[in-house]
Amino acid sequence: ARTYIRSTPKHIGDEKMAVLIQEVVGTKKGRYFYPTISGVAKSYNFYPSGSCKAEDGIVYLALGLGKEIVDGGNSYAFCTTRPRSPLYGTAKDYMKFAQTSFYALNLHSIYNYVNYNEETSLDKLDLDAAKKHDELQHVVSTYILQDDRLYPGMYDEGSYVVDFSPILNLNTIPLAKAISLLLEISEIALGYAVEIEFAVNIPKDETGVAELVILQIRNMVSPQKQIKFDPSTVKDSDIILESKNIMGHGMISEISDII
Repeated sequence: ARTYIRSTPKHIGDEKMAVLIQEVVGTKKGRYFYPTISGVAKSYNFYPSGSCKAEDGIVYLALGLGKEIVDGGNSYAFCTTRPRSPLYGTAKDYMKFAQTSFYALNLHSIYNYVNYNEETSLDKLDLDAAKKHDELQHVVSTYILQDDRLYPGMYDEGSYVVDFSPILNLNTIPLAKAISLLLEISEIALGYAVEIEFAVNIPKDETGVAELVILQIRNMVSPQKQIKFDPSTVKDSDIILESKNIMGHGMISEISDII
């Protein structure tokens, strides 16, 4: 926690809370408990692609509990200003990376205190389980082989692809608009780029109201540490190390020697 604070514009003294007990968001499905959607939204995207800008931010969505996103599993990403456009390639290009399993809380395991930890209470389920729980219709498209196309929603003949198209393309609930507004308000309130964790419960009854729950909002790395420069102004003779493929963004000031 202290290391994280040092990478943001906040000070340790700003954080008064020592322990946070947070309610798990979701609904009960037999022996399991999980939300329809978990997500992470960032108001600044260090790696924008296509027509998206860094200031447009980025949103990651996953079926079930957010562990799928936190652990770097398969999730669906989109730009807040263009939720209908895949970030990389086409909708069909995304199919090979689509989510095929999800995490759920096993309610029968929470009473077992032998070697108890988070892993013992979570189960990784396949999409058939979500289908039995009536959760797939809101988050999948169906790939029809004969047409070689993806259609938002569930159809009897075809393969399901978790791409949240019923929500993002058909706008069955205004999730993208709500997240975009929430990011804007949070950034104004905190004064810096923000990262938001959230969950969505979608009722099975069409007359019910979908529920967007904010789990936490926190600062991202200080915008002052975002480095912008024009490569054309750097002479080749002054370049020590160059690469076309890099990951990471920031500044390291403690380097004193390069061998």
